[in-house]
Amino acid sequence: MRNSIIILFVFFAAVFAQNGPLAKLPPDPGAAGKKTVLGIDSDGDGVRDDIQIEVTKLIPNDPYARAGAMFWFAMEQERFRAYIENPNESFEFFYQYFLGTMAGTSYSRQTGASDLIPVERRLVILLNTKERFLVNQEIGRIVNGKGVRHYSHYPDIKEMYDKRFKEFYEREKERQK
Repeated sequence: MRNSIIILFVFFAAVFAQNGPLAKLPPDPGAAGKKTVLGIDSDGDGVRDDIQIEVTKLIPNDPYARAGAMFWFAMEQERFRAYIENPNESFEFFYQYFLGTMAGTSYSRQTGASDLIPVERRLVILLNTKERFLVNQEIGRIVNGKGVRHYSHYPDIKEMYDKRFKEFYEREKERQK
């Protein structure tokens, strides 16, 4: 009986992997994905491939929560990209990106993703190289001691992020099929 249960579990896991969201992921970038701070985003969705794979493994059955996590990572990636391309810019320049990370955090909480992947785990996934950790420190230095209003205080910006999150959610629902 025990062997039958194990065989059924393995069978359903294999079927799920072939037909579920894991089957619709980009290939694992491996060491190549760690060569630059921005990594590899082969499908251009704003989330590094290594992160997309990890999040899908951690949240395989809930496209809403998975979208919340993916959105959080995409907003962090935008912030990294802005810094890499403009390392000498002021707090005012980066303000819009801080609003984006705030929106990402809000959606991560709203969708339950922050319960499924706590912030400490998300940071380990995001900052998985020394270079990424150092860039994150530099970005933190820019905002240190400064105030950022919640993104929802800006109706146009809130509408933009609401629309972007819906795009992530639609993509994750499609991947779930």
